[in-house]
Amino acid sequence: MEAEIQCFILKRASEAWQPQTEGQGTFHEAQKTLSEDHKQLEVKLRHTENRARTLEDLVEKLESQCKELSNASEILLVTITLLYLFTNLLAGSLFAVSWKC
Repeated sequence: MEAEIQCFILKRASEAWQPQTEGQGTFHEAQKTLSEDHKQLEVKLRHTENRARTLEDLVEKLESQCKELSNASEILLVTITLLYLFTNLLAGSLFAVSWKC
């Protein structure tokens, strides 16, 4: 995007600096065109900056969600481990009770 903007500015500047046969009127027209181009580039720049801010906000939200998911997966892993241990403990207790009978 920056290279595109620089190329555009240089192209317009080179057109403005070429020898003009129509005198000052052409020079003023070139200045007017460059001024309009500058305004358009400023609008594009603001739009791009806004998009960058939006993307930065999205990155922050995604990082937060990633941390939440990581925490949730750790809790789930502990829960599964405890369930597994409890199931084995319960199965062992049932086996001991049925063996005595």
